[in-house]
Amino acid sequence: MKQTVLITFLILIGFTLCRAESNDVLIKGKVLGDLPAEILYTAPIRGICDWGITNATHTDSLGNFNIHFQTENPSFVIVLVKGSMAFETSPTIVAEPGETYELTIDLITKEKPFAIKCSNNTIHQFYNNLLQANPRTCLYNFSRETSDMSGIKSDLLSLKRDELSKLNNFLREGTISKEVFNLIKSDREVYYGTALSTIASMNTGEFMRQNSAVPDSISKFWEEAVALVPMSSKNILGTKNLYDFLDLYYWKRTYDSIPYSDFSKLRSEYREKGLEHTYKLELASQFFNDEVLEYYMARYVIAKSRRKGENEFVTIIDKFNETYADSPFSKYLEPIKKVISQKDH
Repeated sequence: MKQTVLITFLILIGFTLCRAESNDVLIKGKVLGDLPAEILYTAPIRGICDWGITNATHTDSLGNFNIHFQTENPSFVIVLVKGSMAFETSPTIVAEPGETYELTIDLITKEKPFAIKCSNNTIHQFYNNLLQANPRTCLYNFSRETSDMSGIKSDLLSLKRDELSKLNNFLREGTISKEVFNLIKSDREVYYGTALSTIASMNTGEFMRQNSAVPDSISKFWEEAVALVPMSSKNILGTKNLYDFLDLYYWKRTYDSIPYSDFSKLRSEYREKGLEHTYKLELASQFFNDEVLEYYMARYVIAKSRRKGENEFVTIIDKFNETYADSPFSKYLEPIKKVISQKDH
């Protein structure tokens, strides 16, 4: 009996160790050319990939570096050489548990700035050649003419359909797992939802600034844009442009629930009290579920406090830490709080 218990115990330990090892991801990197001061990479917290939440590593004298982390599910990791590569053109690793990736970053020749070698080169070549330009930039024309917006929408949705068609082929052929398929599918939904929401937001703003009624066609355009992303899906948390999408989603829902003139007045009142950001995050809590809200709040503080550094963010960070006591995002907020507190003294 004792022997049976011992064997069972050893099997369980072995299973646990194997499971831990199977979640390991290793990126073995090599930089060619002038060695950078540091290599940045998106911190894979709960599978999230966000350029505003990064870790850093360094090369050795030969340009070699390693990035090691654990993940239970496929996740994106972007590796960036600051000052030499733009975020949008930096390599994205589609990291799967238990895999090793060889990444070469070439700072000498600009024609092919990086190369990825792994057990699934096909999906990396496919993904890194998709449209990656920041969907919230002004790359997409905007116009008060709804017909112009419709034309842009048609073009973007056509690109999305083509991408997802190829992705479906990879799934049918067994080139990718269902988990990788879901991750990339959600990523493209968020990408195009962000691009189309940006167009709608810019047009909406044009009418509001002129105190004109926003046409129903533009409101419908924006609603259809945010509807591209299933907000209840956990897959959206792993997508690369989620913060921008959530911010646009926030504004859409805010304008739906509060007349612009009333909102503008309320925001001015809160700004005078030094509570402008607190007010925005209180509204956001009405639109996002808890896990999405935790991420959005942390990312909002990182984005806004670096630019403005208001003391209000100290209170917001304290409230965040109280609400999300074990949040992995807290380590990225505490340095911000420290800097603001030092400026205050």
